[in-house]
Amino acid sequence: LAATALAMFGLTYITVSVYQMLRGAAIVFVAILKHFALKDKLASFQWVGVGFNVLSICMVGLTASGQSAGNTSGKNPLIGVGLILCGAIVQALQYAFEERVMSGDIGAPPLLVIAMEGIWGLLVCMLILYPACYFAGIE
Repeated sequence: LAATALAMFGLTYITVSVYQMLRGAAIVFVAILKHFALKDKLASFQWVGVGFNVLSICMVGLTASGQSAGNTSGKNPLIGVGLILCGAIVQALQYAFEERVMSGDIGAPPLLVIAMEGIWGLLVCMLILYPACYFAGIE
């Protein structure tokens, strides 16, 4: 939920094409988390792929910063890039946590992990977010 919210806020600052390309940054962050946090060794060809992703994300980010010159809305696209990359980090943390839960000592079945994730999302939306928006007067 947090990753999606960050990405949607970032989308208000940039074009959809840049947004879509920057969502691929989750691959880079997942690879880094797998290597350092989960102690999972990636093959060299996988690191080459991660390197290509980093290169493409940098090129897309530079393209977005170049669009700020022709931006008439007054919004800084680099803020959008930063928000989307923060969303990708949160998403990567979720993926790494899911892998840890499914393959670690707990060994939870994948369908159980996804079901619990959905139930928690439903509860947070129904019991916290929707009532908060209702009482705040947000439609």
